[in-house]
This record gives sequence, C-alpha cells and structure tokens, in this order.
Amino acid sequence: RYLLDFSYRVNGSSVFGTNKHYIGTWAVGLGWNLHHEKFIADHFDGISMLKLRASIGNPGNQNFSSSATITTFRYNFNSFNYFGMTTSLAQLGNPDLEWQKTMKYNAGIEVNMLNNRLSMICDLYLERTNGLMSSLELPPSNGFSSYKANIGKLENKGFELKVTGYLLRDTERELIWSVTGSLVRNKDKIIELSEAMKEANATLLETGGATPNK
Repeated sequence: RYLLDFSYRVNGSSVFGTNKHYIGTWAVGLGWNLHHEKFIADHFDGISMLKLRASIGNPGNQNFSSSATITTFRYNFNSFNYFGMTTSLAQLGNPDLEWQKTMKYNAGIEVNMLNNRLSMICDLYLERTNGLMSSLELPPSNGFSSYKANIGKLENKGFELKVTGYLLRDTERELIWSVTGSLVRNKDKIIELSEAMKEANATLLETGGATPNK
C-alpha cells in the first residue's frame, strides 16, 4: 500500500571547473496505493488503480561542453611573425564553473478505471534551479565576447495531464485502438541574477558595448 524510494549520489565530472568538480545529489519519493484501502475498494468497484505520489530531489546537470571551463587558444595559420606562427585566445575558461542544482518538487495522481479502459495521469511540478549556466556576454575590448558562467536562479512550474481511453481492446485478435489526449502548461522565470552578470551588464552599459545580458 505504501511506497518509499530514496537515493543519494556523489557525482564528479571534469566538465566543470577545477574548483567545482563534485556535487551530492539526492531524491525522495512517496506513494500511496489507495485502491488497496477498504474505503476505496468497498465503494468504488470501477477503479482498478488509484495512486497518490510525491517526490522531492536535486538532480545535477552536466549537459554542457567539456571544454567550457578551459581557457583555449587557436593557431593563426595565416599570421606569422619573427618567432613563428601566432596564436589568439579562442575561449576564456572559468575554473569556478559549477553544476546546475535544481530542486524539484512533484505531486501526482494515477487512475485506472472501467476495467483499465480509461486511465489518467496528472502531475503538478515546481523546479528551482540554482547556478543556472549560460554564456555571459562581455565587451569586445576584453579580447573575447563571452564565457560560460553560473548566472543566477530559474523557476519552472506547471502541470501535465494525460488521459487515455481504449475504444477497442481485443487481445485474442491483437486489435487495440486507443485515443490519448494531453494538456500541458509550463512557465519559466529567472528570479535572480548573479553578481557577475550584474557587473557585466553595468560594464556593457558604461562602455556602450554589446546588448546587456538578460
């Protein structure tokens, strides 16, 4: 009747800066199979499954280029001087680049009824991301136009509803006809900018450089 899941991991990756290689991630999930309770089983014969569930956790995100933290140079094959081939700065590294840490909250309900001919799944979620990673635009006078940085906090919230109905389900002749409808709403909002981005925007405005970061 009752379900409990728990996980904890320590992750390390060379994708991130030398000062921020490791992060601990965890998640907890709870579930309650209401269809096994007498007050449901005795009064609602048409319900074959009714589950409530909720979860919370902070999975990390390393879905970024492995070279984002490294200062790199490129050879200029068409430019030589007395000492030989020249090089120029290709990318400014960031040794303090760290994982995006997203706290995820989720609550949902699953229902199967009418001999499993009708099912519904509904989820409400809220996600808050710290250390949002993006390119930070800089004035060209720096010698490079941007570099990767953790720029602030992002909030993501919404709901998902999915309903499936089986209009035909003949397992003997292997004929199945189902119709599924979904309703999704999602809203993203940046709720905080890092001091580095605020300073970069102020510099861009003072120098009349590129468009300020948003």
